[in-house]
Amino acid sequence: MSPTIPLVWGLIGLIIALVIHEYGHGILTRAHGMRVRSFGLLILGLIPIGAFAEPEGREILRAPRRERQRVFAAGPAINIYGGFIFFIAMALVANTLGPAINGVHAEGIIDQQPASEAGLQPWEVITHANGSEITDRDDFTSFLDSHQAGDNITLTVLTIADSQGERQQRDINLTLADQYQYQLDLGTDPQILAAYGIEEGDAFLGVMGLASNDAGANSLAGPLSSSASKDPIPLVVGLAVQPFSLIFNPIDNKGEIMHEQELQLLDSNTFLGLEGTMILLHLLFWITWMNVLLGFANLIPILPFDGGHLLRDRLHDYFAFFAKFSSNTHPISVRNAAHKVSSMSSLILMGMLILIIFIPMII
Repeated sequence: MSPTIPLVWGLIGLIIALVIHEYGHGILTRAHGMRVRSFGLLILGLIPIGAFAEPEGREILRAPRRERQRVFAAGPAINIYGGFIFFIAMALVANTLGPAINGVHAEGIIDQQPASEAGLQPWEVITHANGSEITDRDDFTSFLDSHQAGDNITLTVLTIADSQGERQQRDINLTLADQYQYQLDLGTDPQILAAYGIEEGDAFLGVMGLASNDAGANSLAGPLSSSASKDPIPLVVGLAVQPFSLIFNPIDNKGEIMHEQELQLLDSNTFLGLEGTMILLHLLFWITWMNVLLGFANLIPILPFDGGHLLRDRLHDYFAFFAKFSSNTHPISVRNAAHKVSSMSSLILMGMLILIIFIPMII
């Protein structure tokens, strides 16, 4: 596995996704009356590394193209459907997590702005503002909205946890800046500021990515999180997009399902405890991740992926349709043309993928 994919979780997710994938092929093969010669796991030493469903070769070749396309499409389709089901299960688990500490944190601090000059660090937790407890992002946003640029405030802050998990508390004093002026200095059009309701004198702390301490869990659950909008349209769009957006989580977070600091800010009151809940959350995340990735990867129109076989048979359908308007086109010529075009497109796409992967390394 790569640094983006943890070995154990990656193997577990991959094995389950492969078994689901091959079952999809096997079920559709039998549903269309074709035999499955063998079905099983691929094992390296004592470690299962994959699965296979081998249809009867002659039967799959002689089957009607429409049925054959359904067989090839079944594996990726069931992976994608499975990914959605496991995502819903993962979201339910993520919703059982809450903040270990009430408050807010910022992912980034803007240089030469109040937070930076006062010494606030990324991922430090703001628990109180002027002595009032801050529970979540809404609390802190309301606090800032009640102040103006130039106001002096005191924030109570917990430092990032040390190696023993301990945090130190301190107070920082700062003078709020003017958000309107800050945006003008960046070159933002005043009309855009007006559209966003930003006015002169609005308080500005100078942080980026301000979030509640359960933001990591909410980002996994997406539209199913307790803090998400329940309006039908955002919910449906979010459900369609969220499983695919999760693909980037391990890439952005060095193999973790969320930022390591977000993990440290979570707690669970379920009977599984925090450790058990996290194990279940990681398991469901990687099963979701592998199913979605495997499903779409197999739809790439490159032989020998399922997408390559689908492309070849679809081309055969199109060529056969146009061949009806020609009196001297032999069916074998149609088949050969479909095979040649699909093979050529596979080579071209494979070359493009190789260039995309290796050109950044060379440059």
